[in-house]
Amino acid sequence: MNEQDISKAVEAEKKARGALSKKQRQKARYDLSNPSSISPHLTGVLAKHFPPEVIAEHISQLLHSTRTLKDGTELPDTRSIEAGLKLVLAYTVGTPVARIETKNINVDVPKEDVRAMVEGSPALKAELLEIIGENKG
Repeated sequence: MNEQDISKAVEAEKKARGALSKKQRQKARYDLSNPSSISPHLTGVLAKHFPPEVIAEHISQLLHSTRTLKDGTELPDTRSIEAGLKLVLAYTVGTPVARIETKNINVDVPKEDVRAMVEGSPALKAELLEIIGENKG
């Protein structure tokens, strides 16, 4: 999937849209102004032009990416490899739900309540210890 492939896909999509009536083109334009329809539309267009085998091949290439240093040394490109692994896991296992824990603490809260909050939240405890460690120096 190089720039030529993408350009060909774009041109094919333009030709397909050119065959639509004016009313159909206006409806398609309106659909693209709705963010919830862009993703399904884009997925459909990509699926039409890029079969899963091509996408899998490019993800596989990410897993073997290298970078070349100024002196000519070739090293694994860990960022590309990580991105490839995340894609493989997302397609095979699924992506985990992002969990965000928030705690609001009033300055006037009794020590016992703060202690209970810290004991109940390892994330809060770690954050407070980090802040204390930064302020010791």
